[in-house]
Amino acid sequence: MELSDLTDDVLIKVFSYLSASELLQCRTVCRRWRPLALLPCLWRNKTIRFFDGKSREDLPAVLRVAPRLNELRLYGISDETIVEWGLLLFSTSCAVADLSISFDGADSGFASMVLARQVSLGRLKGVSLRLNWKNPSKIRLGALLRQLVCTEGLESICVEAWDHPELSHFPSATQVGGAVPPASLRILKHYVPCRDEYLPLYLEWHAATLEKVSFMADSPGARVASLLSSLPRLRDLRCPLLEDMHSLLPCPSLKRLFLHVDLTDSNWLTLPGVRAFLSSAVLLLEELVLDVFKNSDDDDAVSLVQSLGGTGTSPATLRSLKFCVAHEYEIPQVEWDPPLLLQPLASILHRLPHLRHLDIGGAPSDEFLEALDGRVLPNLRELEVCTSREFTHEQFHSERVRMLMRRNPRLHLMVTVASNEEGEKEIIECSHCPFPLTGKKNLNSLCSVTPWERAM
Repeated sequence: MELSDLTDDVLIKVFSYLSASELLQCRTVCRRWRPLALLPCLWRNKTIRFFDGKSREDLPAVLRVAPRLNELRLYGISDETIVEWGLLLFSTSCAVADLSISFDGADSGFASMVLARQVSLGRLKGVSLRLNWKNPSKIRLGALLRQLVCTEGLESICVEAWDHPELSHFPSATQVGGAVPPASLRILKHYVPCRDEYLPLYLEWHAATLEKVSFMADSPGARVASLLSSLPRLRDLRCPLLEDMHSLLPCPSLKRLFLHVDLTDSNWLTLPGVRAFLSSAVLLLEELVLDVFKNSDDDDAVSLVQSLGGTGTSPATLRSLKFCVAHEYEIPQVEWDPPLLLQPLASILHRLPHLRHLDIGGAPSDEFLEALDGRVLPNLRELEVCTSREFTHEQFHSERVRMLMRRNPRLHLMVTVASNEEGEKEIIECSHCPFPLTGKKNLNSLCSVTPWERAM
């Protein structure tokens, strides 16, 4: 049998395993293959990534002939890139489902035109903009942000603007006009650590559909907490401390909360309200992550942990609890010594009977491991700890770890170890250790413990 004997359905099935470059080559083989290689069903899951300085040779051909793409990522856009590819990006008929652009503030006009073209093609569902604040133009940036907030049919929006030395706040949203777009957003990520007037607009206009909201802002505004509480489908929230967090309690669908807690002097007035909120929220949430940034005073952090015990006689419903602890001027958010939070955490473990995953954000102390006697947390299945680079493989088989595993035979212990000076991490794997580990570094050749000894 020759290739010419294959039916179109079989050829399409074969083509579905090819990359974008290979599909472009197939269309030049013969007249029969040419239309088959450009069928929309073959391109709807393809992703094209463009990095300035590492241009893909097939990008022009894809933009000219491909009918659609799943995702188009444009990173490091330079003036030369705009000159070379701008007209093609502004006029392409290749409809993209997800568009990601990383650009300087001065190139906001370029991003705006690319966005407008994809919106006109009618397939765009997700937009991600990463703003690099280099020679920003408030006028062009404001136009881009107003264009994005008024775009209809989007299901996911991500706006990142971490580095902003030239701008103290985003351009004003007071000039946003026209008809309010129908509610469609399900995922909103807005990382703008300055005064931001667009976040409340998204929360208000898409209240009926938003399910996952993640934002960072120095001054989110007094309305944000009340707007969040009015989202009937909100299930996942990542946010900093808010002035009126207690208003989030009536949100029935909220199950996961990632809370950035800055315990420096600037937020001490909001801490009593946050503690009261957490005491009640643990009776409703299933997953909680506390990203704690603290100064030398640990009393506030300890009181926050104690509030996780809840109030009254009802136990907390938490199934997953994670701590990320960082000190002032400390970049890697890992605390290599046993964190001071372990003592108050151990005192409330009996209030967390449904907990299945626990990440303590540091090294475990002997006292904390002894507190895990198998009866306090009967449903615990995963314990994640962090330790220093000096942590040796022999410590995996220490007596305290063996005793922990005897008391908790179904526990999965994960040990994260620093791998370099920058604080990067790795998880060690050893199939002969008394607990299953997964990760990058395999130590089976170094382990002398047999499976029989492991079971002892």
